[in-house]
Amino acid sequence: MSVTQTVNTSVSNDRPANTEPLLGAARIALIATISVWMGAAISGNLIAAPAKFQAPSLTLPIALDVGRMQFLWIGVFEAFCALLIVVLLLSSRQKPSLPLIAALCVFGFQRLWLLPLLNTRTLSIIAGQPVEDSSLHLLYVAAEFLKIGFLFWAGIREMRGLFRKTKPTAVSVQT
Repeated sequence: MSVTQTVNTSVSNDRPANTEPLLGAARIALIATISVWMGAAISGNLIAAPAKFQAPSLTLPIALDVGRMQFLWIGVFEAFCALLIVVLLLSSRQKPSLPLIAALCVFGFQRLWLLPLLNTRTLSIIAGQPVEDSSLHLLYVAAEFLKIGFLFWAGIREMRGLFRKTKPTAVSVQT
């Protein structure tokens, strides 16, 4: 004989008890924004950026100039995603996760310190001035992979949060 009964299951949440969980729609919007940001970073910064240097019809100064505009507009879009994430968290009174804070910090490091240095270097090359060898591009790529990793981790944490609510579950008991 099989008996089905409703059992309340609860999974502990690693967030402080005094914070309200994100509302379902806000959490889904947060996950979507993190995912779109991650996709833009991968496609624009890791795929399209090096691809233009493979085009034989583009000279180095033209490719660099196109790259400057590409990074400018991807940066604007990334800043919009970051702002939207902050608004979603504030409106739902939710604290950001550690990986999300880390992704925002890496983004700030890239935009406020690293890209201005790279931009100065790029303008010198476009102007035909000699420049010394630099590892700034490698540092930017490393920071980009780090940011994408943190965004992926943050997105997974938020997706797991969708299923952490206490819900009745049907359990079959065989007797």
